[in-house]
Amino acid sequence: MKFVIKEAGSREFYDELLYVAAQRRNISKGKKLKQGTISGFYKKKLILGLFGMAFVAGSWLLFRDAVFVILLIMMALLTGIVLYYLKTVSKSVDSLMDTSGERTVEIDAEGVKFTDESKSLDYRWDDIMKIVIGEHSVSFLPVKENEFVIALESRYKDEILSVLKENGLLDKTVGNI
Repeated sequence: MKFVIKEAGSREFYDELLYVAAQRRNISKGKKLKQGTISGFYKKKLILGLFGMAFVAGSWLLFRDAVFVILLIMMALLTGIVLYYLKTVSKSVDSLMDTSGERTVEIDAEGVKFTDESKSLDYRWDDIMKIVIGEHSVSFLPVKENEFVIALESRYKDEILSVLKENGLLDKTVGNI
């Protein structure tokens, strides 16, 4: 089955794709993947950091111990790092949304092929570790960590699942089937 994509994907698609790529190691270890987005992941960490800072500040007010000041400084630094990553992720999603041109993804009994103006990828089914089916994306994770992830928006999920079923590859799928 051949998919020709002429427009950029949605923000949610790219956000989820980056999350799946970031969780590649956990997926390879067989850990259960929680559906989500990369920005949602960092927002949760930011909220946790802010609550932690408030707790440590309250503890300092109560006990007036210098240890809490050190902890507060450390938590502020970590929260700053999380803010930086959140901003970087937002810029990455924006740049991915700016991609233009025609992209082609072909899925058949041999494997998955991706072609655009700048690159061409060809993965046989043995080269694909898992197929992650998310709320907004269907991602083909290669076995090698340094290889690109091929992904399609979830609107193509039924067609992809039919090809996988025809070729007996449903056991490679993870996520929302």
